[in-house]
Amino acid sequence: MELLTERLLLRPLKMEDADALYACSCGPNVGPSAGWKPHQSPEETRALMEPVFLRPGVFGIFVKQSGTLVGSIGLIDDPRREYERSRMLGYSLGEPYWGHGYMTEAGRAVLDYGFGTMGLLVISAYCYPFNARSIRVLQKLGFSYEGTLCLCEKRYDGAVLDNQCYALTAEQFCKQKKTP
Repeated sequence: MELLTERLLLRPLKMEDADALYACSCGPNVGPSAGWKPHQSPEETRALMEPVFLRPGVFGIFVKQSGTLVGSIGLIDDPRREYERSRMLGYSLGEPYWGHGYMTEAGRAVLDYGFGTMGLLVISAYCYPFNARSIRVLQKLGFSYEGTLCLCEKRYDGAVLDNQCYALTAEQFCKQKKTP
């Protein structure tokens, strides 16, 4: 399954994408904002391909014009919601590509896929309170803030951090699509 937007192609990742994904995942500011350490080597990225990136509902984000892989996005099971018509939105974007609107554009396509094709009723997202960029993407996508889970996640470096919780229902998504 491929998703197309004005500037992007979203497609399932392949093992051959590992080196390009490493380039997006090794920057010092990418992973820590999402809870994972920057990838240390292409081999580490390759080892993570099967359990993390080669899963149903996970897409690589490619710039159509250049074919460059700039990040990943996906809808995966939400460990905090025990409901088969819910998924959690997760995403990562290589630092050189921040500030171009790519994640919001990719997010809209994935939400449309989730609510339209998958028939989901709710999509959640979680981020650290200090991750202003991610919070802004979620706001642009129409997510509603649900609250903060205090001291709920132990990060790779031992820090125990809060998670801000966001959700978007199919009904909310349909209303915002109809609004010009």
